[in-house]
Parts: sequence; C-alpha cells; structure tokens
Amino acid sequence: MYKTIFISFLLLSCTEVKDTDYDIYISNLSIMEHKSQSIAIASSININRVLQNSDFIIIADFRELKLYLISNDGEILDSTGREGNGPGEFLAINSIRFTDKNNEILILDSKLNRLTHYEITNNMLELKDESEIQSYQSQLFLKDIYHFNDTYYGLFKSNINIEPDAEYEKLMLYSLDENLTFKNLLLEYKYDELIEMKIRGNDYFVEHPFGFNTEWIFDKSQFIISNSKELKFTYYNLKSGEFNTYEFNGVPVINNDEGILEFLEQHYGEILSFNPNIKQDLKTRSQLPYFIKFSLYNEKIVILLSNYDTKSKELVVLNTDNNTIHIINVPVDYFMHGISDDIIYGVIKDRVYNLDQIYSIFL
Repeated sequence: MYKTIFISFLLLSCTEVKDTDYDIYISNLSIMEHKSQSIAIASSININRVLQNSDFIIIADFRELKLYLISNDGEILDSTGREGNGPGEFLAINSIRFTDKNNEILILDSKLNRLTHYEITNNMLELKDESEIQSYQSQLFLKDIYHFNDTYYGLFKSNINIEPDAEYEKLMLYSLDENLTFKNLLLEYKYDELIEMKIRGNDYFVEHPFGFNTEWIFDKSQFIISNSKELKFTYYNLKSGEFNTYEFNGVPVINNDEGILEFLEQHYGEILSFNPNIKQDLKTRSQLPYFIKFSLYNEKIVILLSNYDTKSKELVVLNTDNNTIHIINVPVDYFMHGISDDIIYGVIKDRVYNLDQIYSIFL
C-alpha cells in the first residue's frame, strides 16, 4: 500500500468553461482549501463501501462478504466475516454505518434478516451482538437502519399505492422498538425515479439508473433526505421530531444535450442496451440529476455533482448559514461515501494499475 498527500489552495476554479449556464456557474466558483490523501488498497480487496474517521478506515467487501479495519496510513489491522449464516457471517451486506458512537458499526443483512453490531477496540473488530429482524410487510423493504439515543430507526422502501404510471416509489422512516418492529411513522418521501421495462413479456417499473435519485444520511441526531431533481434538503431531528427544509436556488439546472447521451453510450452502453426505454428517455428528457450523493459537514451540505465527461468532477459545498457555495475538485473516477471527523472519504478507481484507492479529503 502507498499513500499520497495533496494540498489545494483557495483560488478560482480552472476547469474548462463550457457554454451552458450550469457549467459557467460551476467554473466560476471558488475552490475550498483542503488537503487530500490517497491510499492504494490490495487488488484482492473489493472496496464496495467505506467508513472513515480520524482513527481508522473500515472497508466492506460485498463480494467476499468481509470487513477490513485499516489504519489511516493504510495498514490492515484486522478483518472478519465470510459467507455463511453463523455468528459474524453474512449472506449480504446491504448497509453499513456508524452508530451515534464513532467506534461502533451496524451491518444490515437482508438475506439473513439480521442486524450485526461490531465494536472497534484495540485495533480489532469485535462482534458485540446480532439481532434478528422480523419479516416486514410484503410491500416494504428495509433499505437502511440507524441507532441513536437507544432507539433504532428503519428506512423502508414501499411500493404501496404505486399506480401503473407512477414516476416514483415511496420511502418511509419508522422508529422501531426493542424488537425492531414498527413503532411510529416519522416521515414519507419519494424514492428514485422509475422507468418502464419489459421483463419476460410483462411491463414493470424499475429504478431509472440515470434518473432523479433520492439520497439520505443519518448524522448524529439528524436524518436528511433529498431528491437530485432539485437542491432541496429535508431535515428531520430524531430527538425533537422537528422538520426543517433547506433549499438552494442559485445553481442552474443541468440541461440535457446530445453530448451527454454520447458520453453515456460510450461509458454505460450495456446499461442502455439492457432497457431500450432508458435511451429513449435520455433522448427526450430536458433535465438531468444535480447530484450522485450528498453528506453533511457541520452546517455545510457537501454534494457530489453529476458529471457527464471525463475532464472534471466536483464536490459542491453549500453553507446553509450564509448561502455561500464553494467547490472541491476531485478525480473524475472518485465516488464520495461520507463525512466524519472533518474527513470527506470515498473511493477512486486506478485505471492504470487496476487498484481501488481510498481517497480522503481533510477539511
């Protein structure tokens, strides 16, 4: 393993200026001062999900169903997990996240209907406990789970009340009791955009891979959710039950054009050919998603912008206190996974050496 340190300074963006209102707007934003670090990971480890704080990095390998505990210098400290249904084993890793404590993680395995709780102590991943999750209603699918202040919160995808021509499915946030059964419905929100697809001669609605996606985060006492059609973020306080909405109206929409479809055909041709309706939709739709993912850093919302070229990629930092906006330039193959302890962490794909890298931005 190796690591590389980069330093960026506050200056005007030097990205190539294009002729759309959106690209001109982004190119004229100030770059936020930061440092970054890249750590190459052995090719035998598949980096599907990353958690990082100031003390360590956790990698979830979905293919091997393993967890790795890694120092911030890149040293593998511990590993655990394998395929199976015994203690500390998995059939799927659907979600992994910190609890409200930075040395504890929760892993959701929907195939085993099990929630696994690990604690990181003395540079080791220690199995703390496992909880069986009930089989919920057939119309509900548990997407994510979080533990805060002695309460579990479950985020479910629902296809209830989905009409044949529906554009979206629905997300529902519940508080759960000690048996992980429903307690209170706290919030409803639209899920990813749907598109029609023919499967074995029948028409179904499936998630649109290039449509408006819904992303969410749990951050301490807050649950925050947004759909990429607009820069509007709904906050729900898990402690007080209060709602707040932050909307940033200053960024022009990403308008569709022929060059975007050409880019998607070149890089994602297999996906487009899998469902002809996707290509047809991309020929006719006017607006494309603002972002791929977002996270929270103090009073700032950090979003990974959608990009449709191989020249540049940016994080946008929205300050909800004063409505200012900055950008952080990142490698074009970078994908943000989250923020913790003033660290924006994610993964880049090294196309030369075919190695995944942990890419961390220190604010």
